[in-house]
Amino acid sequence: MENHIFKKSDGELIWSSRSPVPVELQGSDYIHKEADLDLSYDHKWDATKEEIVKGTLRTVDPAVIEAEAKLQYRFDRKDAYPDIGDQLDDLYKKGAFSTEMTAQIKAVKDKYPKG
Repeated sequence: MENHIFKKSDGELIWSSRSPVPVELQGSDYIHKEADLDLSYDHKWDATKEEIVKGTLRTVDPAVIEAEAKLQYRFDRKDAYPDIGDQLDDLYKKGAFSTEMTAQIKAVKDKYPKG
């Protein structure tokens, strides 16, 4: 379930997230509802029916789709990299850190040895 916030004045959907509702959106000017909505469509709060009404299919600017596609490599690359802890451990073992950093890491490894 996602949290959705609608403006009381016109029923406009202004916020949707699985995260907790921000404090500034918890006032009496807003309607808070939990629901699984298809956000490909516009939604409004109908105060008369006291329900969420599904509207028209949203259109997306092709330039936005193109821009997102150009940035997809960031997510693909991030998911493909080895875990950051493994990367740092490898650098430590290969002696790539400064003397000071190596000493700090060794102190932690000595204090908390592998079981």
